[in-house]
Amino acid sequence: MKEEKILGYIRQISATVDAHCRTTSDKMELTPMQCFCIVYIHENKGRDFCSTDLCDILGTSRASVSLLLKGLKQKGYLQMISVEGDDRKKQLELTPKAAEFTAFLKKDMDDLDKALLEGVPPEDMPIISRGLKIMLANLKQYQKGGMCCDKNTYGTDQTV
Repeated sequence: MKEEKILGYIRQISATVDAHCRTTSDKMELTPMQCFCIVYIHENKGRDFCSTDLCDILGTSRASVSLLLKGLKQKGYLQMISVEGDDRKKQLELTPKAAEFTAFLKKDMDDLDKALLEGVPPEDMPIISRGLKIMLANLKQYQKGGMCCDKNTYGTDQTV
């Protein structure tokens, strides 16, 4: 029996989703991650979360999230409001400009999610979800100097 090459499927799915998101986000002169943030902030309106929470959600560094939010603020999609009692924390709030795109972005993400899962039996979803969570946790624990694509066959830092 041939062993399944899961990483190949994951790369193909990721590339296809990225291409779709770039096409959608380019229409609004945003990055795909900025679009995701707009939808996430909208869906969590009224909940107590700050920019530091996005690090965990996006799986990225504080510096990356800071640049992401700075871009949204500069483009007029986001305002950051100081949290009473902690000047370091900022509450994230979408501007009316962002509200114009939120319904479109949400529908686009929902449609993409439906397309991705078309034909997958609902009873398989808990197994798939659990498997993906395990794989993600495994990668976060991977301690061999980074992912295999971080170094080319000659051992340099140039991505291949």
